This record gives sequence, C-alpha cells and structure tokens, in this order.
Amino acid sequence: MSDGGEMKRVRQHLLSWATGRPFGAAGPGSAVGAPAAARTVLLDDASLAEPLTAAGLVDGHSVVFVPQDPSEAAEPARSDAAAPTYVGYGGSLAEPGGELSLGQEFFLESRDYAAAAYMPLLGPTLVTVTGPDDFELFLADADLARETGRFPEFAVAAPVRLAQLPALSADRDGDGPGLRLHVDADGGVSTAWSGVRVGTLDDGPAGLYQTWQDVNESSAAGCAVCLGAVLDEPGRLAGLTARPWLGDYLAAVDSLRTLTARGMAGLRVAGFGARLLPEPDTDADPVPDPGRRRAVLLLGDDGACLHQPSTGRTFRLGTGAARCAEALLTLGSADAVTAHVGDLPGLADVAGLFAGLGLFPAAGQALPVRAGA
Repeated sequence: MSDGGEMKRVRQHLLSWATGRPFGAAGPGSAVGAPAAARTVLLDDASLAEPLTAAGLVDGHSVVFVPQDPSEAAEPARSDAAAPTYVGYGGSLAEPGGELSLGQEFFLESRDYAAAAYMPLLGPTLVTVTGPDDFELFLADADLARETGRFPEFAVAAPVRLAQLPALSADRDGDGPGLRLHVDADGGVSTAWSGVRVGTLDDGPAGLYQTWQDVNESSAAGCAVCLGAVLDEPGRLAGLTARPWLGDYLAAVDSLRTLTARGMAGLRVAGFGARLLPEPDTDADPVPDPGRRRAVLLLGDDGACLHQPSTGRTFRLGTGAARCAEALLTLGSADAVTAHVGDLPGLADVAGLFAGLGLFPAAGQALPVRAGA
C-alpha cells in the first residue's frame, strides 16, 4: 500500500475496530443511533464478503478486512464509489501472542493483559483482557493509579492500545454494529472477536443493532457485548460499578500516552494521586457519566495542561486556571465549585472554555458530581 494517507486511514479503521472507539467523523451517536452500515468489518472468511455486501452491512464509507496470504500486498480494492474498501490481511488477533499484518507494511501484535507488563514492546501492540484474571489485573492497576498516581508503564507506551474499551468503563457511546463488526467463519456476527454473538449476516443492520441494544439494555454499565465471550457479566458489572471513575482512568491513560509521545515528561494526573485543591466538602456520591466528552488535567514541572482525548486538543493553563479546571472536573459546574470550594479567580473564564469544548451538556447546565479529574 504505497499511499501513506490511505495506509493511515486503513490503520485508523483497524484500531477503531479493535478498541471500540470511533475516529474522525464517526463521532458519538453515529454508531449507536439508527441502524447503519458498519464503518469497519473484519471477516474470518473471504467468501463472506459478497453476503456481507448483499445484507446491506457495508457501503462506500466502509473498510472491510479480508483474510489473504500474508506474502501478498495489502492493496485496497474498490470497484466504485458505493462499494466498500477491501483490505487484505494475514494472521489473527483472536489469540494472545498473535499478529495481524497488512502486507509487509504494518504489523499489529496481540498481548493478553497479564503478559503485557513483562514483554518488550517491539511495535504496535494491542493489549486485550482475555478472561477474569486479566480483568482483575486491569482493575488492580486502575486502583493503584487512583490511589498513588502510578500508571502501568506499558499502558501509556506510545505503541500500545487497550482493546475493547467500551467494556472496561461505563461509557459505550460511539460503539455498536454501526461502528464495527466481526464476522466469524460460520457467519456469526459480533462487534469483536471476544464478543457474544448478536446475530448473523441475514439479520442485516436493523436486526444486529436491535440485538446489540437489547443485550446492553440489560447491563447497567459499559458494553456487555464486546467482552461477553470471555467475561461473565456479573463480574464485569461489579468491577465497573464499584469504580465509576474508570472512564476517567482510561482518558488519563490516553492523555499520558499522547503527551509523553510529544516529549512532555514527569506528568501527574489530577484526581489520580495528585491535587491542587483539597478534597471538596460534599456528600454527593460520584456517578458514572456516559456520553460526555472527557478532559484530563495534567500537572508537570513546567505547568499544567488540559487534554481532551476525543479531539486531541491540549491547552496550557496557568496555576490559577488549573485550580479552576480541577474544581470544575470534580464538581461539574461553576455554582457547585462556588458552593463547595469558594470563589476562585478566573472560574467563569475556565467554565466558558469547558462549555466550548462540550464538557458541559449545555452552557450553565451542571454535570453529575464525580470524584477526581
């Protein structure tokens, strides 16, 4: 695949398929609204490409990964503007230690969560929860970061991405059959190779979406589909509901990875072992806040910055503005900050910045109270 721009687009589709997070124009709502063609599909059997198209599950905006001999070039093929882009791949990510290749130009390795901390990172790596033991280790790492500010080194390394993010936090916004599909060799369909089946190709977009929605409506947090084949739902749900801040943890991991790759060292995350202000005096319980754009306040030797993982935008903040940002991230509105912390200089300006970034549902409307940044 000689076109660098096309390879970048294909890689974005592959990582979106593996993580369950949209990129670019595929924002929250586009995948979970009305049933639609999937943005990205991975087939275990190339013979299913024609039935996939006939079922209306892909269109001209879709990328379909089709198995082929790994020695062959992974050139995208497109017959017309209304047809999906087909990309050949070799290998598999379904088993830990596996590798998926796009010709000789891109290789994505799969690691189980337990092994990731002990094996060298040689290139792009997908770290996957493969069962209850992995899930408990993930939760233990999150708890340690929450208490001490120490994040797992492998998780914030530039080449690493965590797989199936919607199943690891309370936030499944943006995921669903309209974002990604995995079709096994028998024609069974899920959103992930580790997911429970939501139907077959014959069910079409509407049927797959309805089943995906039904499964998730029975769950109180996150996505019950994409890790449903490797985790029991009561255990997953207990781990998430006991930690309503896991979405913030994953946002912090993303921010640390991004900013460390930009050369910013020694960063600490507000709300995770670091604070500029005392813990606010409030009896309100933190609650999960799915569907909201998150931001992360990071503190460093050279000052503070606010990073928004969903957009990649970063804002440098002075000490006073950083204190306001921490208070707003913790309490959710300028009124709540004034009531529980007191008057903070510059609060109105920082609240205006937050509103412009979509951190508040609407101008002047409070967020649920949450612990940490």
